[in-house]
Amino acid sequence: EFLGSVGETYIKGGFIMHPISAVAIFSAAIFLERAYVLWMRSSTTKREFIDAMRKFVAENNIDGAIAYCKQRNDVLSNICQAGLTQFREGDPDFKDAMDLAAMAHLPHLERRTPYLGMLGNLATLLGLLGTIHGLIVSFEAVAYADASQKSILLAKGIAIAMVATFYGLSVAIPNVVLYSILQG
Repeated sequence: EFLGSVGETYIKGGFIMHPISAVAIFSAAIFLERAYVLWMRSSTTKREFIDAMRKFVAENNIDGAIAYCKQRNDVLSNICQAGLTQFREGDPDFKDAMDLAAMAHLPHLERRTPYLGMLGNLATLLGLLGTIHGLIVSFEAVAYADASQKSILLAKGIAIAMVATFYGLSVAIPNVVLYSILQG
């Protein structure tokens, strides 16, 4: 019964529900892919890494620290490896090397993430477009419909407007939240 009710409500929203659904699907795909990259492939146990780095530095074993970073081959270790390599070569500006390495890795980490914000805006605008469509249907009902049909057509137009707005916002709000999570 619940799915039937959801299906009926979806149909009441009119043609605009399909593009909003497409936005929802694209958004979910982008979020899942980015979550996989950020939390599965690029993740590192920071505590373990920091403890190992402290041990190498305390023993003045820069070569061992660089080898450890090469072995791990994740974002954090690649950034540290760049700084350690500069430090080993006697360059006091090793922090600059780490900053450059971080800037090189950021595009990979942030790839496609801005699309979530854009898709959130698009879902809102599509919902607004559905609202306007529903209001047009309502005003046409008042202006042109037979008196016996006015209330039915008016209610239909209002339903289109409200369902489209609700659905657009239901897609947009999670997009904005997920975008914020990924940016963090």
